[in-house]
Amino acid sequence: MAFYVLMCHYVILLLMTDASVSESVRDYCMFETFHPQCYGHEVIVINYAVYGRRRVGRCIQQADAEDLVDHLGCYADVRMLLDSRCSGKTECDVRIPDPELQDATPCSKMLMMYLEASYSCVTGKYTLVRESELRCYSDALYTLR
Repeated sequence: MAFYVLMCHYVILLLMTDASVSESVRDYCMFETFHPQCYGHEVIVINYAVYGRRRVGRCIQQADAEDLVDHLGCYADVRMLLDSRCSGKTECDVRIPDPELQDATPCSKMLMMYLEASYSCVTGKYTLVRESELRCYSDALYTLR
């Protein structure tokens, strides 16, 4: 069992569960949409998210990589960005390319980039708190073990 706490924005979301759906890491190429979706009383928790040109694979073909070998391997950890858009919701959409994700990478903006991401669906319980009691340290998701 894992405990997750999503802090800030006037709501503290405490998630206690074994994830019922845990998506493996998947690539989302140009003009595709990352669309995590959970059902019932479950909400999204972003497990992993990087954006850029990490490696040759489904989104970057070997021939393309050979022409731009100096630009392979650039990427940024964008989990916090996807957390702010998706975690705690039942579904969300992130269309690739995404300007906010592109701004987070060290890659040339002229290059085709892709998203690698995974998420889990967990049972959520909302607890509302007064703004005066809320102490925000980060818009991050904390895993307590």
